[in-house]
Amino acid sequence: MKRNCRRRQRPFSPPLSGGGTRARPGGLFDVMAFHIGRAPCDELGESAPADHAYWEKQGWFEKGRRYYVDVPVNPVYHALGTVAEWYLRRRVRRDLREVS
Repeated sequence: MKRNCRRRQRPFSPPLSGGGTRARPGGLFDVMAFHIGRAPCDELGESAPADHAYWEKQGWFEKGRRYYVDVPVNPVYHALGTVAEWYLRRRVRRDLREVS
C-alpha cells in the first residue's frame, strides 16, 4: 500500500516541492489574454494609474514582449495576439476621442 502511494505521488512531488517549476509556453488563450490585457492598461494609463504602473514595473509594455514570462511563444499565437492588441488599441483610442 505504501509503495503504491509513493508511486502515484511522484508526478506531483517535484512541482509542489519547488523543483522542476519551469515556466511553460503559453497557449493561444494565455497569449491572447496577455495582448488583450496589455492594450487597455497602456492606453488608459491616466484613467487607471495603478494598473499601468504594475504592468510598467513588470516590464510588460516593453517593445517586442511576447508574454508575461520569457518563454517561447508560438509565432502564430503571437501574430494573432498582436492583431487583437492593435485592434483593441484603436477601439480604445476612438472611444477616448468620442468621450473627450
